[in-house]
This record gives sequence, structure tokens and C-alpha cells, in this order.
Amino acid sequence: MEFFSRPVFLNIFIFIFTFKSIKCQCNVKETCHDCIQDLKCDWCIENYPTCIERSSNRRCNGRLISPKSNILITKNIPLSINTVETPITQMQPQQISLNLRKGEEYNFTFKYKPVKFYPIDLYYLMDVSASMKQHKEQVAELGGTISDTMRHITNDFRLGFGTFIDKPTLPFADPMKQYKYDVEPPYGFRNHLPLTQDFKQFIRKVRTTRQSENIDVPEGGLDSILQAIVCLKEVQWRSQARRLIVFATDASFHISGDGKFGGIVEPNDGECHVVNGEYMGSLLYDYPSISQIKHAALSNDVYIIFAIANAEVYQEYTDLADYLKPVAYVGLINEESSNIQEIIVNNYKKIMDSVTITTDSPKFVIQIDSNCKNKTKSGCLYIHQDEVIEFTATIKAAECINNKNILIKPDGMEDNIMINLNVICSCDCEKYPDPDFVENSNICSNNGNMECGACNCKAGFYGNNCECQGSQDLNIFNLSLCQPKLNSPICSDRGDCFCNTCHCSKLPNNQKIYGKFCECDNFSCNKNNNLLCNNRGTCDCGKCLCQEGWSGEACECLPVTSCKASSDELVCSGRGSCSCGLCLCDMPFTGKYCEICTNCGNRRCEELRHCVECQVYHTGKYNKDECNQNCIDFTTIAVDKFGNMTNTEDCIILDDDDCKIIFKYFEFVGLDLSLKVVALNKKQCSEKMSAWALAGIIIGSMLLAALVGLVSWKIATTVNDRREYAKFEESSRGAYWANKNPLYKNVVTSHVNPHYKSKKENSEDEDESFL
Repeated sequence: MEFFSRPVFLNIFIFIFTFKSIKCQCNVKETCHDCIQDLKCDWCIENYPTCIERSSNRRCNGRLISPKSNILITKNIPLSINTVETPITQMQPQQISLNLRKGEEYNFTFKYKPVKFYPIDLYYLMDVSASMKQHKEQVAELGGTISDTMRHITNDFRLGFGTFIDKPTLPFADPMKQYKYDVEPPYGFRNHLPLTQDFKQFIRKVRTTRQSENIDVPEGGLDSILQAIVCLKEVQWRSQARRLIVFATDASFHISGDGKFGGIVEPNDGECHVVNGEYMGSLLYDYPSISQIKHAALSNDVYIIFAIANAEVYQEYTDLADYLKPVAYVGLINEESSNIQEIIVNNYKKIMDSVTITTDSPKFVIQIDSNCKNKTKSGCLYIHQDEVIEFTATIKAAECINNKNILIKPDGMEDNIMINLNVICSCDCEKYPDPDFVENSNICSNNGNMECGACNCKAGFYGNNCECQGSQDLNIFNLSLCQPKLNSPICSDRGDCFCNTCHCSKLPNNQKIYGKFCECDNFSCNKNNNLLCNNRGTCDCGKCLCQEGWSGEACECLPVTSCKASSDELVCSGRGSCSCGLCLCDMPFTGKYCEICTNCGNRRCEELRHCVECQVYHTGKYNKDECNQNCIDFTTIAVDKFGNMTNTEDCIILDDDDCKIIFKYFEFVGLDLSLKVVALNKKQCSEKMSAWALAGIIIGSMLLAALVGLVSWKIATTVNDRREYAKFEESSRGAYWANKNPLYKNVVTSHVNPHYKSKKENSEDEDESFL
């Protein structure tokens, strides 16, 4: 039983880490219960316990833990043939015990049969405001007819009666008003008659109920609906009966939040507050929300039929019924209120002709299918009484829950199937008395239990054999403490991870691997001439620690003394830095020791000018004391003219009087007298012009410029005028109409008759004929 040796342990670590990125995650499961919670995995107990992929070809030579889902029907009463049987059974089976593996889908079938003549409880809830007086009287007249009609549908029918107005407080109603003897003071809800088979009593209650009044248009109908639904004992709803509320009104309804207008801010608690037939919470709780109404109706299997006596609010209740689906229907009462019986019967047939199967567990995925012809998402339409419908339920557990009861039931019915669900999320071998469970096992260093072939360590211990001591939160296969960062090699591939600590490999010849993650050594530094750190330093964690004076990545750089001139103690003459035995000069200096300055003239001339000016000419920025204090580095030599001077820089600077200061300088390196300056003893100044002469020149220049501008303007305008006049003459000569507009048309026209001749022409013709 030495299969938990350290090499095997480390190899398994590396194997698991390598395959973490593969789609199948079975190999990284550490315990049996983690393994079987993945539907693709099984737990194999062999030399080393392993979570293997079910679809793989790998064989388990030991015990294979692969739980299977199973179902056990614990209650299976046959479907009822008629309503005489007690209790009535419309769903089969009634109770199921299901053991389901996490993530696995399981199908089972059940049957539903709507029994003919199923009992009906109908509670008539009426608005008794003054506008509903005619409807109340009509209901009293039709009370017997309604009961007779419903007896054709069921042989077990009960009828109840309740009324409502609104909350008895302003601005909804006026409780302080003096009402007439035949008008009831306002109230929220009143249960006049619990469900009963005494239909004559129903008629009497309807007739003797007085009308009431409220102030605003909407009424407190939702208050009364909620109380009629949740007050099971007061209304006397039966468990095995279709529960119907017929809600008759001609006005809109108040909703949650409206109660604040009357100072009622407490939200409706959805509980029953009817005492002796009177709703006692009207002034304590706000109106219920529409969602509360739907939840209460679904939870208590109550259907609501809205019978609306006002066409103007019919659409509002149609929208309300759509929201309350599948527990609400709506119908429009005619002016005579004679069709109330038809509204009840027609809507009840809609209820009987359909079924919707619901569940009460949002944590599980349950899908419902059926074999009926007219399927819906989870039910059927247009079904017949005594027709047996077979449904298939597909259930899938997404989380680990034990002993969870789930109800599958048809809407509006008490019949249901109770499923006791246990999700398989643990292994039998993880607890006593399974043979693969050993408490305080020697293999687990007596620090844990052997469960399903693997050690489950006690608090404060971890490791494959519980041999490591430390935080319980550390996972036995957690290698992150042996990695500098995620997905990096374990212990840099140069050691073993044991008890979350890297143990680095041992090497010969004084070579050493060290560091928290074995990331360092003393032999991987840079070499120069094939010598580690050039034999001028030591290698430490990949970097050369050079001897004093030497530098560089491989200690290949000469000491800093090689960057000093023999006559200067400054490194690189103070004008640069020494890098690997060579001077890196600052601009604009050059040379081996940065002793040469190129293109320094202008800048250096400006630095020297003030001292030259005060020393030679006794002018400029410095007075005598300042000159002696600031100009101590050199003394300017004044000369009449420059002699033959070489290697000097020439300076010519204009002073404040526009006079030229001309001097030369030469800088030495390494000598005490490092700077020599020679200047002409006189400034070169141009003759100054008098102020009057300067003013005359300026004024004359201005006048001359003005005269030139005026002459130029005159010449330009003259040339332009002549050019325009020439164009005009040219256009005048080209006109063919002198005084006649070519567009003008004479209004006088003449026509000549070719056959007409004047008297003169006739005489001439006669003379010609005579001749």
C-alpha cells in the first residue's frame, strides 16, 4: 500500500495541471462527490483514485462509482370513474420518490382525467353602489335559474354571496355622511353568505342587501377579491371543488398605492382579515397589487370571472384578465343584466375545456409534454370530461438538494403529484459503513479519513496523505503557491512542489538552484570571453555582481579611472559619464575625455561678455565690486590689435549702445589657468545721427512714400478710364441700329392686291395697246 509515495504524488500533480485546459474537466476533480456531480465523470478506486471521463476508453480496474438515477412510485391510486368516489382522483400517480444525479434529465409519465360532474363552489361578489341597483335585483330574480343551470354541469354545486364598496374614508367614501334608511354606510368587503346549497337563502341575501355610496369613480374591488380568495374558512371553500368568483361591477378599481391618498400607507399583507363577515383591515392596509391577486388565485386554485356592467370599463377589465391568465376571464353584462347566467356558463366551459400543468419549483428545470391533439406549452385545449390525457414530465436538477418536495398540478385544482426529490451529490464510500471508508487511516498519516480511496484531511492538515500542516483552505492539489504566476511552470521546472513549498534540485560542481520558486541560480549569468562574469564578479540569480570598479552585464567594462585625463581628477572632464571605460560626452563636448567643445562660441561668448566689458571698458552689467567678485576665473588682456593667435574662439557682441565688443578666448584642460581671454581695448562704435536728422529722414521718407502712392493711383485710374472708353467706342461702332430698337414692331401693316391696278397704271396699259 505504498502507492502514495512522493514521486507518484508529484507526477499526479503535474498530470492534473497539464490537462486543466482540456474541455473535459474530469481529471481535475479531487474527491468522489466532486467527480460524480459532473454527469460526464465517474470515480474509479484503484491504485490511485481517479475521476475519469465516462465516454473514454479507459477501464477502471478497481471499484467504479457511477450512481444511476431511479424512481419509485410510493402512491398510485387509480383515476376516479365518477364523483361518487371519495376522495376524487384526477391525477395518477400521486406520490413519487426520485433519486436524480445532478445535471441528468429524467422522464416519467403521469395521467390526468377531468371527472364529469366535478363539484363547483361559486362565490358571487357584487358591487352594491347605486348604479348597480338594477343588476342586484336581476341577480335576485335569476338566482334560482343560475343554480338550476349549474346543476346540469355538476350535481354538487354551492353558491355564496359577498358585496363591496370602497374604503370608508375620504377621498374614497364619506363615512360621516348621514345616509337614508335604505342606503348602507360604505364598507370595504362584507361576506353576507358563505358557500351553501340553500339557494333560497342566496336569493334572500341578495334582495335584502342595501345599496351604498362612494365618492370617487374607482372602487375597492381588489380588496374584496383578495379577501374572498384567502379567507378559506370564512367563505368555506372546499378542497375538492372548482372554485369560482363571479365579480360584478360597473366601475374601475383602485390598485396598490392608492390607499396613500387616504393616509393608509401599510402595504397589503395578503392575509385574511374578515371577522364576523366584515373586512376589518380596510383602514389598516393599502389596496392589494395585481400581482398579489394573481399569486393568491394561483396558490388557492380560484378562478375569477369578471362580469362587467359598463362597456366603458370593459377593456380595462379585459386587460386585467389578460394579466391574470390563466385564472381570470371576462364578460360584458347587457343593459337588462339578463345574460349573467350565460357569462357564468360560457366562461366555466372555457375553464373545463382546458388544462395547464404547473410546478412550484423554480430551482429545477421541469418540462411538460402531452399526447393530446391541441397542445399548449404545458397543457391541452378542448379536452372532454372523462378523457384520460397522458403527460410526460422531464426534470433536471441543476443543484444539490436533498428531500425536496415538488408539486406538479393542474391550474385551479387541488389534485397534484408530489415528487420527493433527492439529488445524488455524494458517494456511499464517503461514509461509514462502506468498506472504502476508513476513519483516521494510517495512509492519511492519522490526520484524516480514507474516503473512496482518497484522504479527506482534518482541519489544519492537507496534502495527498494529509502529511502537510497548515491552512485548511489549501486544496491538496493546489499548486498555485509553487508558481510565481498563473500557468507558469511549477517551481520553474527546476524542483518539486511539496506541501506548497518548492524544493529545488541539487546540482554538482558548486552549481546551485535557489529561490522561492527555484527561479535563481549561480551559473546562468552573462559571459565575456567565455568567462562567467569575466572572472571579475559573482553570479547571483542571473545577474553579475561585479568587483569594485568593474561594470557591465558580464563585468566586462574597465574601471572608471580609464575615463580620467592624467592631468584632471574629474571623470570625463566633468562633461560626460563613463560607460564601460569610455566617456559618453554631454553635448557639445567631444574628445577622449570630453575636453573639446565644438560650436560653443556663441554660448560661451555670452557667458564671458560681462566680465570682459567690466574688466576692459568698465561698463556693462557689473560695477567694480561686482566685477571683482564674479570675474575671478580669468583676467582679460586688452590689446590694440590681435596678434597671431591660434586655436581660439572669436567673439563679437553688441552692447547696449550698439557698439561691438570684440575678444578672443582659449580654454585649457587640466591647468590651473584654464581660460585665457584677449580683447581689443576699444569698442567699435558707429557715428550717431542727431535726433533732428533722424526725424527729417523719417518724415521725408513718409512724404515720399505718400507721393509715390498718389502718383501710382493716378496712373492706374487714368489707364483704366482710357481702357473703358475704348471699349465703349468699339461697342458703339458695332451697333447696326442707330435710332431704332430692333425689338420694336410697327403696329401698321399693309397688304397689296396683285389684281388691283391704279388709274395711272390703266392709262399706261391703254397707251401700250394703242401703239
